[in-house]
Amino acid sequence: MPSRQRVAPRARLAQRRVAPLPPRQRIGLVSRSMLLAGTSTLALLLTGLEDASARPFGNFGAINSAPTIASDGATAAAQQATEVARQSQGALTRATQAIQALQAAQAAARGAAAASQPSTTMPHVAVPNGPPVGGLQVAPATVPGSALWQGAAPPSHAASGGQTTVTVNQTAPQAILNWQSFNVGSQTTLNFNQQAGNWTALNRVVGNTGPSQIHGRINAPGQGLASNPHGNIFGGASQNKVGSLIASTAANTDPQFPASGSHYQQSGTN
Repeated sequence: MPSRQRVAPRARLAQRRVAPLPPRQRIGLVSRSMLLAGTSTLALLLTGLEDASARPFGNFGAINSAPTIASDGATAAAQQATEVARQSQGALTRATQAIQALQAAQAAARGAAAASQPSTTMPHVAVPNGPPVGGLQVAPATVPGSALWQGAAPPSHAASGGQTTVTVNQTAPQAILNWQSFNVGSQTTLNFNQQAGNWTALNRVVGNTGPSQIHGRINAPGQGLASNPHGNIFGGASQNKVGSLIASTAANTDPQFPASGSHYQQSGTN
């Protein structure tokens, strides 16, 4: 019996310990648990955000800082500018080489034409230099002041180092010069000394010697007219440094020339 009396209080104590809580106490306990859990979660989130802001992913922060971005941009721009300059220099070099090659080809062609001036297709096999027959030969009976040679002194010539220079000193704005043949050899320079750019020299071929052949050089600050009814041929080595040069087969009489100047009034091929 005594043992039963001791057991009974223990059973009643166990029943007290497992007795359910009232509803209000259970709600309060749950609320406090949820509040503690939310507070812990918020603390963990804040800690994660601080860590995230303090430690960037990988090396992103170190590579993409403002000074680094500016430096990379400047380096890329400098590299692009260098590449553009290199390409431009290359294009300029190629253009210069092309021009030099063209000039060399022209010089070679001019030299070849000057070296082989004889031609089987032209009336004269070789054009003489200076005033000999078949070259720059004035018309027969030409004397200073005659109708065949007006507005200029008779031509003079000088030879030096294989080169012949023929000079016509013009004394009037319009000169009428009649030639038996008006052929300029490859080693001949024909100079018209004119006092102004509007001075004109009419060079008329009256001899039946075929077309005029220009293989040398003609210099004149004004205007030059070459009139030959048989035509005018300019060789590959010829050089004409004149204000203007007109080669024509049209005829122009002496009275017409002072009135029309360099303009031909009669029909013909210019």
